[in-house]
Amino acid sequence: MLDALDVEPGQRVLEIGTGTGYNAALLASRLGDEQVVTVELDAELADRARQALKDAGLDPVVVTGDGAAGHPDRAPYDRVVATAAVAAGRIPQAWIEQTRPGGRLVVPWRTTWGAGVLVTLVVHDDGTATGSVAGDAFFMPLRDHRTPWGHAARFGRLAEDSDLPATTTGLPPNRAVYDRGGSFAVGVQVPDVQHSVAHDDTDPDVWELLLFHVDSGSWATVQTTPDATAASRFDVRQHGPRRLWDEVEAAHDWWHRHGEPDPDRFGMTLAGGRQTMWLDTPETEAHISE
Repeated sequence: MLDALDVEPGQRVLEIGTGTGYNAALLASRLGDEQVVTVELDAELADRARQALKDAGLDPVVVTGDGAAGHPDRAPYDRVVATAAVAAGRIPQAWIEQTRPGGRLVVPWRTTWGAGVLVTLVVHDDGTATGSVAGDAFFMPLRDHRTPWGHAARFGRLAEDSDLPATTTGLPPNRAVYDRGGSFAVGVQVPDVQHSVAHDDTDPDVWELLLFHVDSGSWATVQTTPDATAASRFDVRQHGPRRLWDEVEAAHDWWHRHGEPDPDRFGMTLAGGRQTMWLDTPETEAHISE
């Protein structure tokens, strides 16, 4: 992460998420105490980090507050790095506004589908930012970006009680969930959809994929059995205004038609309140988050 940040002497850095203070210690040792600001929401963690830094002979600025707001008092920054993941489409505008033109942001970014990557962005004179995926990254999300628990069980009961007729699909559900590139493409193009997997206790080759979208109440299930796998035909049931498996299948087909790219070929543009994901060049849009 610090390699991606690419700091140089004399630069000012804002870190979102102090944690133990280890990153801040490395940055302060390289740049000097006065060049490093780190923000931690948890007051107890912030106090511990201050003490640990002091014990190490370091004194960067440790701020107790909401990292999503950055720290405008010492802006602009040459570099901004987050140690908590942001949800797709929700990179805080404050981080962009507090980065000087030509400055860089390094942000863990995740979808509700579960795919997590590290994104590096450069801020331009017009206030927009562009960048690319720089590898996988799995970090605890910002507090207000966390996915609520408990919905999978509720939607699972709804699906279990349903007698909807089944259609079939030729896309093995494990490809949409476990293929690194395919699952990332699904996460990018199918917003706000979550999934869970339930395995049969007696047969590991029998399992069900549950998809659900909380706001619309939509859900879908895809059944995997040995017979379905042999025939490459899997039973699908869908309910609600969003046909979730149809969306997943279309996203996976898009990924296949574009050569099954790895996540590292994706990039991002932030402009005018929109966060656009694209493949290889901004002209090949993958998804737009309002």
